[in-house]
Amino acid sequence: MHFVDIGFSLQQMAYEFGVTPAALNAFFKDKTGKNVAEYVSDMKIEIAKELLVNGSMSVRDIGMELGYYGQNSFIRRFKQQTGRTPGEYRKQHAPQ
Repeated sequence: MHFVDIGFSLQQMAYEFGVTPAALNAFFKDKTGKNVAEYVSDMKIEIAKELLVNGSMSVRDIGMELGYYGQNSFIRRFKQQTGRTPGEYRKQHAPQ
């Protein structure tokens, strides 16, 4: 299972490793400083930044590619983590 799949979950990941979700989260936080959800969210936003600057995909398509249920949830999460909407980020970082 890939972390950008809509069906990705901590429970499924823990099952794959043969541990409880709590044990996996504790291990992950010890190693990375973040729980699984925070780490995955950060990774998705970093990928989104690359796609926004270096690609021609729409904001909607990027959100769907990264496993968000809808464009609004992607935009909301992106803005929470970066302080800008994906469109604002693209405009600010677009090659001139």
